[in-house]
Amino acid sequence: MNGRVQRILMGPAVYLVALLLAGVLPIASLILCGVAPVLYLRPGRVDHYWKNGHRQPGPHDNLAK
Repeated sequence: MNGRVQRILMGPAVYLVALLLAGVLPIASLILCGVAPVLYLRPGRVDHYWKNGHRQPGPHDNLAK
């Protein structure tokens, strides 16, 4: 499994574990539901393109400047 797919499936996996824990340990389930969005706050591999401002010209960009 590559890094992108792993990063995408990380959230649903955490929520699935939280769902399974809800009947046994409701507090742990709530903590996992609170932690899941924090996992996506870390920068991913493609985020450095946005940070550095690198962008390919699109079809609607005015290149005759």
